[in-house]
Amino acid sequence: MILTNGTTPSLNRYEQGRLGELAAAKHFAAQGWLVLWPTGEAAYDFAVDDGQSILRVQVKSSGSLDSRGRMRFCLRRGGNQSYPEGSVDLFALYNVLTDEVRVYRAEDMKKNKYWEDEHA
Repeated sequence: MILTNGTTPSLNRYEQGRLGELAAAKHFAAQGWLVLWPTGEAAYDFAVDDGQSILRVQVKSSGSLDSRGRMRFCLRRGGNQSYPEGSVDLFALYNVLTDEVRVYRAEDMKKNKYWEDEHA
C-alpha cells in the first residue's frame, strides 16, 4: 500500500494480517459475493457465499520481496502447523505493497509451506 505522500506504512504482523483480511473481503464483495465472518475460533478467516455455495477463505499477507523480487507467503498456521484437511477452501494472498489480492484453491496449494509469486 502506497500512501498519498509516496511512502509505505510500517505495519506490525497483526496490522498487516488484519489489513489483508479486509482487502480480501473487499475483493470478494466487489465481485458480488456475500462475506461471512465467523463468531468464534475457526481455521479460516471468513467465508464467502455466491448464492450456490459457501467457501472458507484463509488470508495470507506479505509486505516484502525475497532476494529474487518475489512475494513470499507462509501457508501454515503460526508458521509451522498445516491447516486441517478440508478446513480451508481458498487462500487469498494479499500484497501489502501493491494492495493486490490473488485467490487460489487450497487444494492446489496444500502441499506447500510457502507460496512465492512474482506477480502477487
